[in-house]
Amino acid sequence: MRNLALVLGDQLSHTLSALDDFDDAQDRVWMAEVNAEATKVWCHKTRLVFFFSAMRHFRDELSDAGIAVDYHELTSDGRKDSGPDFASVLTASINRQRPEKVIMTQPGDWFVQDEIEQACDAAGIEIEVREDRHF
Repeated sequence: MRNLALVLGDQLSHTLSALDDFDDAQDRVWMAEVNAEATKVWCHKTRLVFFFSAMRHFRDELSDAGIAVDYHELTSDGRKDSGPDFASVLTASINRQRPEKVIMTQPGDWFVQDEIEQACDAAGIEIEVREDRHF
């Protein structure tokens, strides 16, 4: 695989910079629901349901368009989840997929970017952080 393009839950857009130059034949989209982000700041459970629902609908849109998506859902049994945070879930995906590069749009949360960059560095995978054009 050439590129693993990250799409975070607040970046659900077909015009996301991480998807620029996306090649259906060589690249894959990566999305993850992670407990650390769902519980970092208190919010109503209904908000989380809508947030995850929007992510899953976007995943389905991409899949229906023929785009390969590596999607990690939270489950009711946390022991079955792919990991508690972005770093552990992404590390498992990198080890499985072995992409040449990880591409992401700059997130709104610096800690998320740092966590993802550290996971890529630890795995020896190049990461490209692209500009967020939404603002």
